[in-house]
Amino acid sequence: MHAANSKKRLRSFIAFTLPSDIITLCTDLKNNLIKNNVQAKWTKKENLHITIKFLGNEQEKNLLEYTDILSTCNLDLSLIKFKTDIIRTFSQRSKILFLNITDNQYTAQKNVKTILEKIEHNESDNNWVPHITIGRFRNNKEKNSFLKRDTIQAENLLFKPESISIFTSTLTNSGPIYKHFSKIAQIHE
Repeated sequence: MHAANSKKRLRSFIAFTLPSDIITLCTDLKNNLIKNNVQAKWTKKENLHITIKFLGNEQEKNLLEYTDILSTCNLDLSLIKFKTDIIRTFSQRSKILFLNITDNQYTAQKNVKTILEKIEHNESDNNWVPHITIGRFRNNKEKNSFLKRDTIQAENLLFKPESISIFTSTLTNSGPIYKHFSKIAQIHE
């Protein structure tokens, strides 16, 4: 039975976890968008995070190996700070509605590069854009309706993520279910 489980593939990603004040900000922004008739499939507050790398379908043994490698590598996490910015979408084709965040002093970007090199997952990730997905448009009509609005500025908050962790994701009809797989590093003040 254990051998079968080691072959099982888990949809997974590495992410920064968020402090409670940023989760509250995202929830308030979502509620404001709903009041203003923006339609989307909204991200549950327990699923809010900043994706570092979507790993795809990985074997559990690979996720354990990534945890070991990244837990012992020299990440410089003390200076990582993000700042909240505006609500936007990526491009014409993307249906993701997100809170844009800026990487203060590019310290997160440097750590993301180190993480991807250590786990040899660095293909085509040169354009990492830190963001928090707050919803997904179900169709172009919803997206176009949003794009006609004025820019929505979020309160500019400076924050440190709480940790870097690996999560698994199970897709269901009612939305994805994320489960914490392992913590790579706690980020301290």
